[in-house]
Amino acid sequence: MKIQVLTMFALIVLTGCNSMNDIEVAQQPSITDYQLGEKWIWKYKGVTSDGTVRAQGKDIKQIIEQNGQLAMLTANGPVALEQIIKPVDNKNARYNWPLQVGKKWQLAENWTSEDGTTSNSRGYKVQSEDVHWYAPKLKTFIKLTQTQGDYLYVEELVEYSEH
Repeated sequence: MKIQVLTMFALIVLTGCNSMNDIEVAQQPSITDYQLGEKWIWKYKGVTSDGTVRAQGKDIKQIIEQNGQLAMLTANGPVALEQIIKPVDNKNARYNWPLQVGKKWQLAENWTSEDGTTSNSRGYKVQSEDVHWYAPKLKTFIKLTQTQGDYLYVEELVEYSEH
């Protein structure tokens, strides 16, 4: 499936500041920004306009040590942190660093759905609009809304811990 996504970010500042001008951009986190034991928990729900729930649950990520290096433990297993923070030299990447309030770009990606459908097998195309509320101090989004026609997906950070 080919997904065309218009992404827009809002920067959320979690430390005290005098005005939004104190933080105008968020830079991509580096490996030294992460700590062993950091943990993020999001809740998510996706609902159609007729009330059908198509997705619901929790997503958990945690910084662990693997083979002497930091890794992020995800639902699909650990991923080396150096791979996650590796700069992407692509204007169509999911995150177009640095982030700024109101910044917009398009993301085009191919993927395979759970039933095995690919972009070429059925010619399926999804138009989606994502809005991320990003917290630089937490190195992630605290809320994501994604609209695909009559479907609304919302994911919100419900817990963060440093150790």
